Amino acid sequence: MTPELDSLGVETILNPAWSEGMGASLHAGMEALRCVEPQPKAVLLLVCDQPRLSAAHLCNLLDRHAATRSSDNVAITASVYAGHAGVPAVFSARLFPQLLLTSGDRGAKDLIRAHAARVQGIPWPEGEWDLDRPEDLLIIERQL
Repeated sequence: MTPELDSLGVETILNPAWSEGMGASLHAGMEALRCVEPQPKAVLLLVCDQPRLSAAHLCNLLDRHAATRSSDNVAITASVYAGHAGVPAVFSARLFPQLLLTSGDRGAKDLIRAHAARVQGIPWPEGEWDLDRPEDLLIIERQL
């Protein structure tokens, strides 16, 4: 189905309820994660409309989260842009049950807000740029 990914060792999860929104996609991914053995200690969540996302930023999130994994004070390591914490973000396994409850058009933002005291923020000003509308692409193209 996705021959471009065949050599990468990834599993594609299809969400039959994709039209319900990003929460439904997050739910589908978390449901698939329940079958993974051994269970991971964390999950990295990201969206596909942030054109300035780099591997370096993702590695920074993962490294910083791993460095604080044993701390009860940090449950989420999130990107901070436009004055708020958001995705990409790393969520500790203890939050998997709450991530599994997502549905509809609600993503991880509510969970980040609910656990604000336990969020470790990593500045990422480039996160302000996303592609929600066709005109957003024109703006970003002009800046490149």
